[in-house]
Amino acid sequence: MDIPMENDSDPPLGKGSDTPMDMGDDFDIPMRDRSSSTISNSSSSANISDASFTPSIASNNSGCTTPPHATGRSDDVPQRPGRRAVVTQVGPIRPLFLTEPSVPLPLTVGIELEMLLVYDLKATNMDYGDHDAILMMVIKALSSAGVNACHEWDTLDLHEGDSAKYARWGVGVDMSAGDAHPAYDSDQGCLCRSEKRAWGCTDFMDYHRRRDEYGFLGLELKSPKYALDGGDDWRDDVRRTLKVLHGHFDDRASGDCFRLYQHDTTGVHVHVGVGTQTERHRLPLESVKSFMQLVTGFERITDELHATTRFDSRAQYCAPPSQHYRWIIPQWLRGRDHVEAVDDANAVVRARYDNGETCEMDNSVVRWCQEIEKIGELNDIEGYENRETAYNLQNLDVDADGNFCGDCKGTIEFRQHRGTTDADEIFAWVEVVTSMVRFAHTTALTGSMLSIVKQHVYDPAMGLGGFLHMIGVADKTVDYYSKHVEKPAASELPGSRLTPLTSDLARRRQQQKDPAQVMRAILLRLASGDYGVPIEVSRQLVREKYPPVDAAPPDYKWKCEPPEMFPLKY
Repeated sequence: MDIPMENDSDPPLGKGSDTPMDMGDDFDIPMRDRSSSTISNSSSSANISDASFTPSIASNNSGCTTPPHATGRSDDVPQRPGRRAVVTQVGPIRPLFLTEPSVPLPLTVGIELEMLLVYDLKATNMDYGDHDAILMMVIKALSSAGVNACHEWDTLDLHEGDSAKYARWGVGVDMSAGDAHPAYDSDQGCLCRSEKRAWGCTDFMDYHRRRDEYGFLGLELKSPKYALDGGDDWRDDVRRTLKVLHGHFDDRASGDCFRLYQHDTTGVHVHVGVGTQTERHRLPLESVKSFMQLVTGFERITDELHATTRFDSRAQYCAPPSQHYRWIIPQWLRGRDHVEAVDDANAVVRARYDNGETCEMDNSVVRWCQEIEKIGELNDIEGYENRETAYNLQNLDVDADGNFCGDCKGTIEFRQHRGTTDADEIFAWVEVVTSMVRFAHTTALTGSMLSIVKQHVYDPAMGLGGFLHMIGVADKTVDYYSKHVEKPAASELPGSRLTPLTSDLARRRQQQKDPAQVMRAILLRLASGDYGVPIEVSRQLVREKYPPVDAAPPDYKWKCEPPEMFPLKY
């Protein structure tokens, strides 16, 4: 069956919205005959129905520890209900995948990897701060192994819609991940050691050595644009790229000339778009609203997927949705290691909603999702103006004609995951985020995300496994998250100059992902009201869902030795 596509004769669209301007009465398209061009008049409303479903909460205890890349669903998850499409336009029909839930939503993914590259100045014959020379060295290593890579500047002149713009790996500098300010003092060395508070408190700055020893570069690699359902070719490309990086710049058996690290401020960013490698489509506004209700309503549960530094007050590059309604004081300003919320959250709400209807609103997560339901334009979504959020929507911006603005990629950018060069960890996260988008879109067509949030957000029985099954994540990937064990970092050779840095970052990394520490951070946020959970519900969750602070949930099989406790340095 040919799928009709959008063309230049589409009706005009309002800014930031996928809803056409007023075209008259609503119309229904019967679903029994998709090929029919007959459109029957109807008096029904364009609002989505209130249908919902109850997911399975049963835990999965299969023995697989490697995340697969299948698209299967758990047998015990109820099927989504059918629906009748409702549109508000007369004219060319949009692609069926935007209006018909039975047609899979084609998605593209782009992956950005942030890391710290440490290099021996003498061995590389490089000057400190000669970033272009280091980048060219990385590009040469990748290219010699068959990876299609270039300097990120080489694609700047290409239009955002040009498929060639995202056909290669882009290699560039990341300011948040490394020492991108090569300034020195004759006595102290790198000035970042005295100015580190102003540069995000990156811990590796404590380990800078003499000017003639090591350089530190924040490195970022941006993948090509991949078709998610295009088979395993894209996964093979990612694995090959990571293998080259490890072989050339992180081989600890061959000396200490190079190292790759992922510290607190590095992340994995995943861009999810609708379309193919050569075509882009707008995700409907109702689907975007459904997505924001999903991630806002279930933030407390999705935090279980992440390291503590990616959702507590240190998450300055990936602010959670709740921060738009609750105010989290940046930890690096306070020099403390726990989350603190403003006592009177309603004062913040009044400042944001300067009208009589909402100034006295109850500051609950359900009310937050109700506010999202009322939104009429994309840029009215809370936090839209901030790129450094867990879910960046700025690349969805369209102009008055419905075209993507400027360099907008047409994607939702997921920024919350910690930095990693572990392919399995990356693939598992890609499956989660793409499942979120598809589930939100299907729910916008068939039911109401607000109803789902109301049904499950305060339920102690709704845990991570139930959430992942609900959004359609494969069973084996759910099992990967429930039994994931932090891989110990490879040890340094005896006498390595990088042993202190390697040991400290490995210890921190293990602690930040320890399930007991993750639960501790979630409980602190819950107690301070960050999740918008009423106090009586919070007490119930503590009694029935969350274990004692020093214990891990029984679903986790944590096999690493408990990390040594140490103070955070700020």
